[in-house]
Amino acid sequence: MGRVRPVVRFYLCLVVAVGSAAGVSCADAPQATTEPLIDWGLVARGTSGPIDPPCGGGAPAIAPLGPLALDSAAPTLAAFDDCEDFITLVCTEYVAWGDNGSCWVNTSHIYYSVSSWNFDNGNPNDPLVVSHPSGLTWSGPMVASGTVSAWVTPPGGSPIPVSASITVGPRAPLSWASSVGGRKGNPNEIDPCFPTYGGDSVAGGFTSGKDCSAGVLYQALFSPALPNHTSWYTTATVASGPNKGLVYVNSVSATMQIRTQLNRLFRPDGPAFAVSSNGQVSNACHAVFGNFNARTHAETNTQCFGTNWGYKLNFEAFVATTWAHEGRHMDSALVAARSPAGDLHALVSPFVKQNTTELTASTFGAFYDAYDHVLTRSLSSHTGGTDTFGPVLRFVGSPSSWTAATLSVSQ
Repeated sequence: MGRVRPVVRFYLCLVVAVGSAAGVSCADAPQATTEPLIDWGLVARGTSGPIDPPCGGGAPAIAPLGPLALDSAAPTLAAFDDCEDFITLVCTEYVAWGDNGSCWVNTSHIYYSVSSWNFDNGNPNDPLVVSHPSGLTWSGPMVASGTVSAWVTPPGGSPIPVSASITVGPRAPLSWASSVGGRKGNPNEIDPCFPTYGGDSVAGGFTSGKDCSAGVLYQALFSPALPNHTSWYTTATVASGPNKGLVYVNSVSATMQIRTQLNRLFRPDGPAFAVSSNGQVSNACHAVFGNFNARTHAETNTQCFGTNWGYKLNFEAFVATTWAHEGRHMDSALVAARSPAGDLHALVSPFVKQNTTELTASTFGAFYDAYDHVLTRSLSSHTGGTDTFGPVLRFVGSPSSWTAATLSVSQ
C-alpha cells in the first residue's frame, strides 16, 4: 500500500583483545529495520486525530547522509528518523449515485482496532445517520453524501476519532415528461366525474384524468387519483456500507393521462327525452324522422329543425367551443406536468430517508404539491370572459319540457 523506508542506526563498537588477537564486537548492535510509510501523494486523507500525520503530511524526501547525530544511547542518522506516528481516515471522495463508496484507516501502527463507525449527512432538518459496530473498512452503495467517522484504538492507547467526507453525485432524475399525455375523451370516459350543480345548471364540459372517480379528488388528474390508492412507486433499502438501512425511491409508476369530455347531455349518445311535451318540437321531429320517438338534445337541435331556426348553428357552436375550452385545460395541464414543479417522478426520485415512514410522508407531500401545481395551471387557462349561445332547445323545467334557452361557456 505504501513505500517502505529503512531506518538506519549506527552503533560504536568496542575494540577488545581476545587472547592474542584484537577484534571488533558488535554482537549487540541491531540490524537495519524497516517500518511502513504511506505514500501520501496517492491518497486523499480525511481529518486526523490528535496524532500528527507523518512528516508533516507529505511524502518525505530521502536526504543525503550527513553528520552523525549522537545521543546518549547511540548515534543515529537524524535525517531518516524525523516522522511521527499517524492515524487518519481515507474515504472515496466522490461516488456516482448508487456506486460503492469505501472508507479505511491509514495508520503507522501495524496493530490497531476500530471500535465503531458512524455516518452523518450533517443536516439537522433531514438527518440521515448510520452506525456500524466495527471492522477495519466500511464500504457499500452510496445514495447520500455525508461524513464518515471511525474510532481507532492504537496499541495500548485510547480510541481516537478520525473522519472523512464522501460526496455522492446527483441521481439521474426519473421523469414522466415523455409519458404524460391526453386526448379527447371517447363516449362514457370520465362521465361519472362530471360535477353536478343541481337544477337546470350543468357543466357543458370537463377535463380530468382517465382514472377519475366521483368524489375522490376534484378532477383526479393523476393516476392513481390519490397517493394511497395503489402502489405508484417502489422503494429499496441500502444493504451495506455507510448508507446501510437508508430507504430511497427505486421506481415510480404514477402517470397523468388527461381526458377532455363534453357533457353526455349534449352528446349524440346522450339521454333522449319525450318530444310530446312541446307541440312545435313534436311536429318538427316527426317531419324528419316519421315518428314521435324521444330525442336527444343533439338530435332535436341539429336534425329536427332546419338552419333557419338557428338552433342547429347555435348548438354546434356551443359544442365546438366547449371542446376547445376543455382542450386548453388539457394543454395547460400537460405543460405544467412537464415542468420541474409538476413532474412527480422527478420530484420524488431524489428522496432518501432514514426509514419507510419518513419516505412515505415525503412522497405523499410531493404528490399533492405536484397535483396542486398542475391543477392550478390547468384552471389558469380561463381568461374571465363568457361566450353565450342561444337560442338552443333544452329539456328543462318542472314539469320538464323542450324550451328555448341560452348556453354559456367561460373563456
